[in-house]
Parts: sequence; C-alpha cells; structure tokens
Amino acid sequence: MLQESLIFGLITGLSTVFAATCQPGWKHHSATNSCYKPLQGDLPWTIAEFRCLFQGSHLASITSDEENRFVHGLVGNREMFTGGAYFGSNPVYVNSDGKPFALYENWQEGVRPAMNRARRCIKVDSYGEWFQSCCKQYGRAVCKKPAPRLFSSTTTTTTPRPTTTYGLDPAWTKVYKHKYYWRPPSDFKW
Repeated sequence: MLQESLIFGLITGLSTVFAATCQPGWKHHSATNSCYKPLQGDLPWTIAEFRCLFQGSHLASITSDEENRFVHGLVGNREMFTGGAYFGSNPVYVNSDGKPFALYENWQEGVRPAMNRARRCIKVDSYGEWFQSCCKQYGRAVCKKPAPRLFSSTTTTTTPRPTTTYGLDPAWTKVYKHKYYWRPPSDFKW
C-alpha cells in the first residue's frame, strides 16, 4: 500500500512537472507537446506572424481536430487566423512554421475551396471551420512553438576547444550584436 501511494505520488509529481513546461502566459497542449499564446487584439495576418516571430514562435499550424478546438478556444471561439496561407503565384498552402499543410483541414462546406488570389490566408470562423480570408483583414491569432524539453534521453559529446593560443584573441569575430563565430588561423590543425 505504501509502495502504491509512493508510485502514484511520483507519477503525479512528474505529470505536474511535465504540465508546467511552457513560459508564463503560454498554454501547454499535451497532444502536440507545444506551447500556445493568444495575441492581444485583432491583427492582420502579417503583423500577427511578426509578433509571434518576436516571441520565438509562428502562427499556429493546426494538425488535428483536437488542436483546432484547443487553439480556437484560446481566443474564445472568435474568428482567428491560422498559420496557413499561400504566397506569390504558387497556389499551394503552406504553414508559416514549415509543417506540412494538409495534415488536417476543416473547411466550411467540408471541401477546400478553389484558390482565390484576394484571399490568401486561412481563418477559423466562430464554429471552428476554416475559410479563405484577405490577409489584410483583422482577426485574432494564436502563436505556437514547441514545448521545451525537460529531460533528454540523448547524450551529447562536445569537442574541447583548442588550447593553443594564437595571440590574445582566439580569432572570435563579432557578426551581429551578441552573435560571434570562430575563424581558426590559417596554420591551425585539428
């Protein structure tokens, strides 16, 4: 009996740890192991995507009926944009996060409509069904990003940095703000 309660407590504790994998303000969805955050106010698709990008995410790509209901519920079942759109002259929908588009679709009338150059973005209506929309129209939006991993079963090995000194600066070059790269001297050997 004591062992069973200890095991139950351990499982409950682990599920609590795994449930709290998203940053404050983000909601975790266990079916996708992703974090979601609704943006404030109504925005055009492009502005919404940029706001998501600034937070390390993209507009939500919806890959299942369960995810469609979850994401739509985050905006109070109001009209909202998905990450799906088509660009340029290529009449193929893509998700802004690069995930394949046709994993799940939930179009009004049950069929994907013919491409409309004036309506390149996908919105979800108040019933959870999709329709084509002008990307400049305003709507709610939800950002999506992978949940951070708490535990990893893979091991990584690192190659030690060369201990040879070539002057005071080991050839680190600043590229942009806090980004650097290391260019080894021409006589350097691994």
